[in-house]
Amino acid sequence: MKITISGMPGAGKSTIRKILAKKLKLKQIGIGDYVRELAKKAHEPLIKYVKSDVPKLQDKLKQWQEKLNKKDNFILDSRVGFLFVDGIHIFLKVNPIIGAVRIFHQRRSNEISASYNNALLKQYIKEVKKRISLEKKMYKRMYNINFYDKKYYDLIIDTTTLTIDEVVDKILSFIRRRKKNRY
Repeated sequence: MKITISGMPGAGKSTIRKILAKKLKLKQIGIGDYVRELAKKAHEPLIKYVKSDVPKLQDKLKQWQEKLNKKDNFILDSRVGFLFVDGIHIFLKVNPIIGAVRIFHQRRSNEISASYNNALLKQYIKEVKKRISLEKKMYKRMYNINFYDKKYYDLIIDTTTLTIDEVVDKILSFIRRRKKNRY
């Protein structure tokens, strides 16, 4: 079984990937983890590494995902994993404001004082909206696609009003139905 998870910032991709991997006994892989590993090997800060040679990084990520496709039993968290991996492709969407609130609370929970800061939250909302726009442009330029397009996915879930357990249950139900219809 191979599953790719794509989606919007704050939709729950990493969290869902980790829970599904555990429940389905699959290896979990995040493209962000891989890029951080590459930056570490290059002895460069992540941002500098990513910006230093975009075409070279793009080629590395493409090759890595194509190699990954030769393996089995994993869940990949990647915006465009559906281009390189044959499997079940899931897209998690979320209202951008809710996504920003989730990211805000996730990052703030790691701090000693996680007090609510309205100005900082507004900044997160602005950054998430900008990130969505930039990612759309970047993947359009890199692969000539809109990775938000429904045609690339087998299952699309709006996580805006759902709990993590509800999202996981929807995905597991989909996988069970798909297996049942296959055999």
